[in-house]
Amino acid sequence: KQDFWNDYYNILVTTGVWSMKLSKQFIKENRLDYVQFVTQKNVEKYQQTTVEQLKQAEIKLNQHKQIEFGQSIDLQKLSTIILAFVRKGQHKLSVDFRCKKSLLRFDTNDYRLVQAFYDLKPSTDQIISAKIIWQATMDKQQADQNVAILKKRLYIKRLPASYNVLDHSIDNIEKMVQNLALHQDESATILSRRQKMIGQFKYDMILLEISTSEQIARNHTNIIACEKKKTIQSAGEQTSIPKSLVCILNTISSRQSNIIKRAQFITNRKMSFFRRSSDGYGRKPSGWNNHRSNKLKKFSHIRLSSPIIEVAPYPSFNYIQYLANGPPFIPICQSHFSNLSIDARITKQYEALVDSFKNSFHDNCVLGSDQRANDFFAAIKDLLLISHTTPLPPKLLARAQYEQQMIKTIKRIRDKHNIIIRRSDKSKVFHLASANSYHDKSLAYMKKTEAYQEIQSGINPIKDHYDQIVALLTPLLNKKAINFNIWKQYMYPKIQTIELPHLYFIPKPHKIGTPLRPIISMIRSPAIGISHFLDQFLRPIFDQATKQTMFINDIHFVRRLEFYQSIGRLTSKTNFITFDVTDLYTMIPRNGALVALEEFLNERATNGRINGMTINTLMKLVGAVLDTNSFAYEGKYYKQIRGGAMGSPFTMTLANIYMLKWEQSLIEHQKAHNELYGRYIDDVFMTTNLPLDQINILLDGANNEDENINITRSVGSTAEFLDVSVFNNQGQLKTTVFHKPAAAPYILPFQSDHPRHVHRNTIKGALYRAARLCSHVKDFDEERLHIELTLLLNAYPPKFISYHFKQFFRQNNAMSLMVELNDDTYRQLHHKLIHLPTRRERQQQQQQQQQMILDQNELGTGNWNKKEIRVHFNYSSGPMSDFPQKLRQLWKKYYIYPGSRMNNVTLKISSRTNKSLQHLLVKKKPPKSMLINVNSTDI
Repeated sequence: KQDFWNDYYNILVTTGVWSMKLSKQFIKENRLDYVQFVTQKNVEKYQQTTVEQLKQAEIKLNQHKQIEFGQSIDLQKLSTIILAFVRKGQHKLSVDFRCKKSLLRFDTNDYRLVQAFYDLKPSTDQIISAKIIWQATMDKQQADQNVAILKKRLYIKRLPASYNVLDHSIDNIEKMVQNLALHQDESATILSRRQKMIGQFKYDMILLEISTSEQIARNHTNIIACEKKKTIQSAGEQTSIPKSLVCILNTISSRQSNIIKRAQFITNRKMSFFRRSSDGYGRKPSGWNNHRSNKLKKFSHIRLSSPIIEVAPYPSFNYIQYLANGPPFIPICQSHFSNLSIDARITKQYEALVDSFKNSFHDNCVLGSDQRANDFFAAIKDLLLISHTTPLPPKLLARAQYEQQMIKTIKRIRDKHNIIIRRSDKSKVFHLASANSYHDKSLAYMKKTEAYQEIQSGINPIKDHYDQIVALLTPLLNKKAINFNIWKQYMYPKIQTIELPHLYFIPKPHKIGTPLRPIISMIRSPAIGISHFLDQFLRPIFDQATKQTMFINDIHFVRRLEFYQSIGRLTSKTNFITFDVTDLYTMIPRNGALVALEEFLNERATNGRINGMTINTLMKLVGAVLDTNSFAYEGKYYKQIRGGAMGSPFTMTLANIYMLKWEQSLIEHQKAHNELYGRYIDDVFMTTNLPLDQINILLDGANNEDENINITRSVGSTAEFLDVSVFNNQGQLKTTVFHKPAAAPYILPFQSDHPRHVHRNTIKGALYRAARLCSHVKDFDEERLHIELTLLLNAYPPKFISYHFKQFFRQNNAMSLMVELNDDTYRQLHHKLIHLPTRRERQQQQQQQQQMILDQNELGTGNWNKKEIRVHFNYSSGPMSDFPQKLRQLWKKYYIYPGSRMNNVTLKISSRTNKSLQHLLVKKKPPKSMLINVNSTDI
């Protein structure tokens, strides 16, 4: 305190603030009224008072030292405690006084800079401009501070207290769901919907508040720029700015800089008071339906990716918060709770690494068994041993134990109450419902589609399927009737590993009543190899044949729309048509699909062959896939008698070929009218400039053409297709990212046990997608803010987000967009990125290149690169996180030296992740005894 008042006195004397005679009106007009300096007389009084207080404190301390203490007191321990206590208090006071001193310097500088400005004798217009610039700078800094604090609150899970009012005051639902007339599952569904609606409303309000503050800040930036430009233009048409004006501008800028630094100092000071809330890792999780333990905490945060709950008992906040991490989330440090011993885990990873290195050594004529190799492999084993045996840091261990306990409790409740946990369709959030509701809905679906028939014998048909596949493949392979450029040996069924497919359903909560989508898991089906083969064989042919009428993804869709506009077809009267086909996979008739496929193949065959294979052979393979579409479900065996199995790789290609035949009349109509037509699986988009009555006649005819295809359509000047919102604004095209109202947004949480590059790519991918889909800069900025807030809600650190946002704009030469929403700059960015090939397009290009090789009957040489070593390790936070860096150091130590054969070989280290919550919590596979009913000794 004594030091502070001494500094206060010296600073004000040095800067001459006390000697300035400024009127109250002058102080107010120049915005100097935010601070009131202590007078010189009062400072001297405080200095004297502080000296007296210090003397009194020293007297009392000396008197206290004379007191006799009893023998029972440990004076050394007491002295240590007192010293620690005093130093803690001193530190707090020291920080507080340093803050006051820094603000004092900013404030005195402000007075000095204002006085310096008026000493230059500026004109009346220059004074007005200076005042506007300074005021706008202060207001901009205030807006920036509001944004920074709100974003910080989102990150630390501490929303403003005013938002808590929303949880209680706007409805009476919490009391209503206790009514005995409601079933428990109905009550849980209502509570879940209520929580999501309130969470979405809070998010929308914060989004609006932040976007408004950002717009205010941008507007003030424009005001500042305009006033500076006006001041410069006041000099007239002179070739150079007069020296006097330069001095005035510099003084204005100096005070502006001081205002900014002062505001940033205050913002940082306020931000330092916020602390990220505890995630409860240090304590045992509360009960599943213990709602009292977290009654207040649940209102402090927003989780847009919260699970959709349609079953009782309704979980407490802790479990909702954990399930909100989503199916892709990977719990931390799972290997420390593995049933495998440390030796077994090390041996497994060690052998995989050694095999990868030895294969590369062989390819590059390097010994894999000499002393150098043995020392290298021994060093790898030591590195693995250290990584697996080093204890976890206490905080990491506490979190890992907490997560393991959460998972065990969720599994126990799931089994006890017969709850089905699934990943919801169209999003990556969990859905919880009762097994009874799944049973009722699945039976209703089977009855509606008539696509499944129960096998009345109750005998597992897998042996018959195996015999059928073997009987078909063996002679074809012996006669070399199958193209071996695509065929892989693992596609041949093995009796030791095959399993009967099983049916499960995923919910569609974005639709009324939460209907179910059937999926048949065929990963070990006897016919899965043939299905993969047919998909790899026929999909490139189909893609090539339909490249003008199929959309690859939403980015390709926007690209086609912009081309449609560029050729002058988009007018103020243009309407957009969208429709989707109901239950396409299960509704296509088997015979109709086979006829469509055979026609498709005949049109593209040369001498009855495609890529060396006869159409007859291909049709036999297709028939085998369709004939073996049997599965287990709820203790019974079924056969699919209609459509294709969702889960079989070839099903989508077959459905696409069937749709290609059906849509020909629409395609020809659109070509004749020079309009756009495109399809993505079962979703179609069209443009039209015809009257609506003519369009309705066309669509009615298409809907009546095939009894198996029913379409649901929408026509208008706006449309939502894939993940894009499309608008026709009086002949001007506008596209933005479409967020389905009922689909929960999801981004992988930062705390998921993924390598950090996954989180980096999450940010990069989201920004690239936004820049490609948004045609206008304001829409892009809204999506940019939505991405940023979603990242903050998922615990991405603000500095991490800021760094990678800047990287995106810097790499694309668009840094100015972070400050000013310039239409021309954004148009260049959008045009550049929209025409870059997407990952799916690159994959198609590779498939087409392979297809060209097959058409020329060339031998496939594969993509093996002998100058590249690819090794994999199991990633986990903690000691294993820096394993790649240490392995690379070992590689350089032993094999990178002058004259080494491995100098030009690139080591690429990839990571394998542990099990996600999807694998740990979702239970959909029937007992193995239901799937395996083959005695291998009989064959």
